Amino acid sequence: MQGHVRGRPVEYATRVSRTLAGRFVEVHMVDVASPPAYEARVFIGADTVAGRILVHWLDSFGAAFSVPHGIGHVSGDTLRFDVAYATGPFRDTLIFDRRTDTWHFAIEAGDDRGGWQSFATYTLRRAPPRQR
Repeated sequence: MQGHVRGRPVEYATRVSRTLAGRFVEVHMVDVASPPAYEARVFIGADTVAGRILVHWLDSFGAAFSVPHGIGHVSGDTLRFDVAYATGPFRDTLIFDRRTDTWHFAIEAGDDRGGWQSFATYTLRRAPPRQR
């Protein structure tokens, strides 16, 4: 997983897997720097409301920044979540590109004029198969 956060380049070792009886997809991101400057576990799962999905961000900034959860939906190959943080809204958009087998992930922060500003952009690619 490579991209930019607030204009600065970042790279994370990332593992994506189903967890908790398959009810969630977990995205575990760890900064490749030593020691890691950032780590997150992102849990995405279906809500009890039809057509709605939820996202929970847990990261190295601590528990206070893990609230609230995001609410979103799936449309084709796009997942979009809105997270209403006390400091302002964020919007997470993940788009799968079938042609290149990659995910494009954008995080935007709401501004005081009702618009959106880029906070982070990432590209997620599958790791090549391990050699035995």
